Amino acid sequence: MDPSFEIAGAVNDTNDLLEKLDTWNALVEVPKPLHLQDDDEVLMVTEPLGVVLVIAAWNFPLVTSMPLASALAGGNTVVLKLSECAPSFSTVFAGLVQQYFDKNVFAAVEGDVPVASALLSQRFDHIMYTGNPTVGRIVMSAASEDLTPVTLLLGGKK
Repeated sequence: MDPSFEIAGAVNDTNDLLEKLDTWNALVEVPKPLHLQDDDEVLMVTEPLGVVLVIAAWNFPLVTSMPLASALAGGNTVVLKLSECAPSFSTVFAGLVQQYFDKNVFAAVEGDVPVASALLSQRFDHIMYTGNPTVGRIVMSAASEDLTPVTLLLGGKK
């Protein structure tokens, strides 16, 4: 597959995110519950979740890493687990992260199954995983230990 397809998708996703960012972080007036006074104002305020783990897949490593953009835009700290099955991409991307991002805000982690298992044993405020259902079950099981919310985007046949 032509790599420009994946790059174009990531650029489009980023542009879409940038266009919507102001509305995502804006105060929103919401309907007032009956028990509040007429002069009370009710606003919805968005807040970061905290530390988000994003686990990317090997087959489209850039596109499946894109949830990190939404997580960062929401004010979260992000740990990105890159696939060991796409070593060239992982090495380049991890190097760019180290060069351009504050290590206290965004970290890219390379490694195989033991590294992923070690990450999943840590406490996160949200986990996003893209990949196959077998690993999705492992992610969900690990997250259930701390009742961590999970977003799964699963493919495959099982």
